Amino acid sequence: MNRTLESDVQAQKSFIRTARRMARRFSLLAAVAFFFALNARCTESYPGPGSLLFVVEREAGNVAVVNYRTGELVKRINIGGNMRHASMVFDQALEYGYIAARDGKLHRIRMKDLSHAGTVDCAENAIGLAISSDSRVVAVAGYKPGGITLIDTESFTVLQQIPTPRDGEKESRVTGLVDAPDNAFLGALMDRSQIWKLVRDPEGLKYTVESFPAASSAPFDALITPDARYYITGHFNSREITALDLRNGKTKNILLSDTLSSGTAQQNRPVKMPHMEAWAVSEDTIYLPAADENELKMLDRSTLRFKGRIALSGSPVYAMVHPGGRYLWVSFAGESEDGHIEIVDLETAKIVQSIDAGKRIYHMGFTPRGDMAFISSNLTNELIVMDAKSYRILHRVPVESPSGIFGVWRAFQTGL
Repeated sequence: MNRTLESDVQAQKSFIRTARRMARRFSLLAAVAFFFALNARCTESYPGPGSLLFVVEREAGNVAVVNYRTGELVKRINIGGNMRHASMVFDQALEYGYIAARDGKLHRIRMKDLSHAGTVDCAENAIGLAISSDSRVVAVAGYKPGGITLIDTESFTVLQQIPTPRDGEKESRVTGLVDAPDNAFLGALMDRSQIWKLVRDPEGLKYTVESFPAASSAPFDALITPDARYYITGHFNSREITALDLRNGKTKNILLSDTLSSGTAQQNRPVKMPHMEAWAVSEDTIYLPAADENELKMLDRSTLRFKGRIALSGSPVYAMVHPGGRYLWVSFAGESEDGHIEIVDLETAKIVQSIDAGKRIYHMGFTPRGDMAFISSNLTNELIVMDAKSYRILHRVPVESPSGIFGVWRAFQTGL
């Protein structure tokens, strides 16, 4: 009887020890599960980068990240500083985006978690950037004091600073900075009537300068044609533009006070400040918004000769070709017109649609396949997402003082 009782007591003690061990194990598992659940909750999950737009909030000093498919404001990334004219590029691995702000700072955004991942001082004032074709170097255009700063994207440090020639005490301002094939960069020296090509040493990351004469004084802003054949820059208060043929290194001067087939010359009035990124290229034609003449001028893409004009309702600012190549979207300046868009059929050279979308349009863009259009409406504080075929507004996303709109597909395009 005593042996049986002792055996029962031992069994109970063994059961209690086992129960305690199991409880400790389950407590540990529960703790681990709780940790992972908490960590998952604290780690934000974002849509794939191809669904995102990065919109500059110029007055707030932010970059608003928008899921353009759903119309959701995903996140605001505080950059700070002067974000007027800020522009953005991406590396081809889509690990980082780079933003050049007007106060001369280059900011880096980590795409994985949409975080601000560092700043490099490049100038007192900057007005553009470009990234090399292999994504190893970012170039920042100095507006004050001038020059071009080259940043190593791996270490995110200054690789090289190339000063521009001085005119007295002043370095030349640099505008129209774009990337070119073979990891080169091109820029216009606004105070020296020069175009620079920065050529990289094939054995390293050091750049040297090749200089070309510009047609007139004050070259300002520029574009490179999609085939990377010509680098074209406009000039302040001039009807001349300069085209640098990148195949042979020769420059060509083009006068935009054109002569029509009837022989009547266009009045040679001074032009407003040219924004060359607002020019559009489709098939064999370059389209130039002539802000002072309420029209688009057309140049032959091969010869760069004037070939015609398209009348518009007001003073055009941006002309952007829809990815399909047939339609041109034009925005306008002026109190009564700055929320207006006209769509031109390039086959007929006729306006086929007029749209009123927001107020004070600062930028437009498209998805690479052209199914959607994006419009930053600065005065109404919204990003407008539109069906590019039906012109139906899909989303109005609240964004503070929006200006530039940037999609990650820029990582795979030349000349931005």
